[in-house]
Amino acid sequence: MWVSPTNLLDCSAPGNKNCFVPRYSKTDNFKVRNPLIVEIDVRFWKNGTAMDGYAALWTDTNGATNIKYSEYNPAVLAFHEAHFEAVEAGTHGIRVDSQPGCTITSVQPPSGKAVNANRGWASISVAVAAHTEGDHTCLWTMACN
Repeated sequence: MWVSPTNLLDCSAPGNKNCFVPRYSKTDNFKVRNPLIVEIDVRFWKNGTAMDGYAALWTDTNGATNIKYSEYNPAVLAFHEAHFEAVEAGTHGIRVDSQPGCTITSVQPPSGKAVNANRGWASISVAVAAHTEGDHTCLWTMACN
């Protein structure tokens, strides 16, 4: 990107680049990412009710981690979920441990059959594809007792 005051644009100046004169211009490079929303959401469910305040640990494709808590916050598109947004294509990890008021009993993937949790915790591998159209959410539901 080139930025210059419009009164200093000069298409006939020596060394101009599309009328931008280097000594009067600022340049910078940016990466433009795909504007599609790709997210992973984790919901905690007990006796037919979504529960807030419960932690999920996310590990991204580079091994970095972040903890999010289930919450109701429409401003960030979190509807009683731990909300991980703008995830890149690749394999992500989600780990959820039993917490006070929520002993993990099973895990319901976005599609498919629920599976039993292991010793009160669940570790999930989430494969995120490179999306070329439409927003995409991977919603996992943790059943608690």
